Amino acid sequence: MTHYALIDNNSGFVWGEVNADSPVEACAAIDRELGSQDREHEVTQLPFSNSSGYVVFEAPAGWREVENGQDEAEIGRVLSLCRKAAEVSFETKSQ
Repeated sequence: MTHYALIDNNSGFVWGEVNADSPVEACAAIDRELGSQDREHEVTQLPFSNSSGYVVFEAPAGWREVENGQDEAEIGRVLSLCRKAAEVSFETKSQ
């Protein structure tokens, strides 16, 4: 498993961190933790525009988890030390 840190596309904040097998699974796990279980996630090949989603980063070995996802220094640490793994968009599943 890989440790991923997710930055929300709209806010720019670190939305969460999780160990998962893929960026899509990481996004689904974070959304479940936050109570959003009705989302379909997919890796997008196009740069984000106004779509909702996450920029998913792969954390290096020995990574110290983010304590405050809204702190600029912590966001900067993710951006500078983690490798971008994917951009994952989501849509609410049809009922």
